[in-house]
Amino acid sequence: MVLLFASLVTVSAAEISVTDDAGKQITLAKPARRIISLAPALTEILYHVGGGLHLVGTVDHSDYP
Repeated sequence: MVLLFASLVTVSAAEISVTDDAGKQITLAKPARRIISLAPALTEILYHVGGGLHLVGTVDHSDYP
């Protein structure tokens, strides 16, 4: 899951393909511009890898940063 978010934050013009936890392949034509974090730990990781500017939503329990 963390790899998915880290790859979405990467700045690139190329198509992005990743496999989710259920084994389904997800392909984006270009990098994600908006990210919603569904767990407090993932919110912290997103900020740590530089994705904080793309974060537009979190769960109520995300209190850092």
